Amino acid sequence: IAVRMPGVSLTREELIDRMARYIGALRSEGAKPGDRIAVVTAPRIETVIALLGNLAGGFVSVPLNPAL
Repeated sequence: IAVRMPGVSLTREELIDRMARYIGALRSEGAKPGDRIAVVTAPRIETVIALLGNLAGGFVSVPLNPAL
């Protein structure tokens, strides 16, 4: 298990697959390495995928706190 959160866990392969799909979606919208990508920081598996995907894709994460 690469990521475990309450109610969900992902293997390494599942995490890499979801990160690749996330990166592909960003690139299809025109994002390129070095671009800033906003990420809502919430305790969810999607947040982990977005932060790691941004790192792997060469994007810059801009964390947004939904409580503010």
